[in-house]
Amino acid sequence: MVDGEQQGKITISEFVEVVDDTGFGPANIIEVGDPFTVWVEFELFTYEIHVLEDYLSYSVKYWLNALDVPQPTYQIPTRSGATVFGQHTYAQAVTEQKIPASSLPAGIYQIGAVVTFALNAPPLPQRRYPLTAFTQPRTIQIYEP
Repeated sequence: MVDGEQQGKITISEFVEVVDDTGFGPANIIEVGDPFTVWVEFELFTYEIHVLEDYLSYSVKYWLNALDVPQPTYQIPTRSGATVFGQHTYAQAVTEQKIPASSLPAGIYQIGAVVTFALNAPPLPQRRYPLTAFTQPRTIQIYEP
């Protein structure tokens, strides 16, 4: 890092949160055919990022890795948004994605998320901002009863 270079820091959930939409637990063991929801929480730290909050957009990309079955064709859609000046924490309401019923066959999966940022500073074109956060993989099981 060069002296005077802008510094930024964010924190992110250690793991993707998983909620079985049927309300039965545990959340990481889901019956085939049940819908479920995934989400992360991230928080923007440091003054250098706070002054850019009106100009940052973010994308939350969720990924799946099948451990004991062929890789599924279903891909979790990316969730995108813009940061708001004065709001430092972003959670379920703006990062969640619903996984429709029967989207994944029975099997064991790892699921994670990557949050990337872009700088939208008019009149400059949008460009990637060098700030990215990653979760650790969470293991879930989709099971046949």
